[in-house]
Amino acid sequence: MYKFVLENERANTVYNHCAPAPVTNSQLTRGVAGVLHRPLWLPAIPAFALRILLGEMRAVLLSSTKTSADKIMDLGFQFQFNNLQDALTDIYGQ
Repeated sequence: MYKFVLENERANTVYNHCAPAPVTNSQLTRGVAGVLHRPLWLPAIPAFALRILLGEMRAVLLSSTKTSADKIMDLGFQFQFNNLQDALTDIYGQ
């Protein structure tokens, strides 16, 4: 994506460097476990427990942003993988 922006004369603004179909941390964790055929044994930690344990640092784990790749895709950028499953399968070769 960086190379595409640098080489495209029409790309003269700011772009979100994000996936075409963003996923939550939970979806990513479950996806990796599934592709690796491994059990997912880590329990979900409640937000209130993170508040107690981490204080203000909890924002790093609990906050999120809504981003979109629409603007870069409108310029003609094409992702190699359009979904999490295909990308993880390529990474882990399963």
